[in-house]
Amino acid sequence: MTRFGRNYQNCMLLFLLAFDMIPKQIKRIGVLFHPKHLAFLVFYEGIKIPEMNEKLTALCWDTDVDPDQLSRLLRGDIEKVGHIDRANLFRRLLTTYDWYTLLALIPPDRLREALSEAVLDDLHPASLKERYRYARHVLYG
Repeated sequence: MTRFGRNYQNCMLLFLLAFDMIPKQIKRIGVLFHPKHLAFLVFYEGIKIPEMNEKLTALCWDTDVDPDQLSRLLRGDIEKVGHIDRANLFRRLLTTYDWYTLLALIPPDRLREALSEAVLDDLHPASLKERYRYARHVLYG
């Protein structure tokens, strides 16, 4: 067996172990294998609207903002809600929720924007910023 074959098998084994650790309430809808980095990206069905609104409300506990407006901001339908712009919302999401919840909350077409340098520059602590930069590098090169 080639070296790549062994790495691929090890990666598959790790992936399957991690896959079982994903919260059961999040439905998986697809898996993408990135051969260059031997990495997987799992796409999820979005969180249901009431649960999403609850998470967005908890995220912006310090402001009086309609969760439906936050949802529209997250999807890219509007640019700003009160003083919260999309970059600010992404920063709050990245510092609050785990990776699998983020994948369920953030629409797949907005994930690159959520991991953009404009968002990550103001992210704290620095170790979190570096983790998301690494994730962006693995996903988008």
